[in-house]
Amino acid sequence: MLSAHAKTQDVSSAMCLPLTVAGEHFGSLNLFDAAQGAFDHTSQHAGLLLSMHAAIAAAHLHAVRQLHSALEHRDVIGQAKGILVERHKLHPDQAFGVLSTVSQNSNCKLHEVARELTTTGALLSRR
Repeated sequence: MLSAHAKTQDVSSAMCLPLTVAGEHFGSLNLFDAAQGAFDHTSQHAGLLLSMHAAIAAAHLHAVRQLHSALEHRDVIGQAKGILVERHKLHPDQAFGVLSTVSQNSNCKLHEVARELTTTGALLSRR
């Protein structure tokens, strides 16, 4: 049954298809038509094919955004590791472990912990 809002927009048929890749959901493709019963088996098949392509594009965009974010935060994390290596004579892997532990214990993103250290010289001084 269509919502009251959809009925005011002259929508009588709707087809909603998930945008899912490898078990990860990226949204849905929603198709509407003014005609009642507009989506037959053929249009459902075509919609499913379209939603699969859209899901792959959404997954790719998500991966690209994650890579950009990682590259953006890589420098500050490296700087924070360097501070801990020099200050506490740690191995770089140990310094990363310290940052990771503080991140997990404080429920803050790793790059936020690193930014705090590089900005203030302290690990999460404001928390």
